Amino acid sequence: MKIPPSEMFLSESDKYSKFDENGLPTHDTEGKELSKGQAKKLKKLFDTQEKLHKEYLQMVQNGSLQ
Repeated sequence: MKIPPSEMFLSESDKYSKFDENGLPTHDTEGKELSKGQAKKLKKLFDTQEKLHKEYLQMVQNGSLQ
């Protein structure tokens, strides 16, 4: 929850070589563009993390996180 979605994949440089402006991977380590299926799966993970991160920020803002 703590990791911003824009930073979620950046640490996976062993799998991805290029990222878009949002931090979503666009190319694999060989420099090949990811397939539409792969990109869709990663976008789904990104969206889920975005939702979780927003919930986390709300909890921090409301002081309910200890």
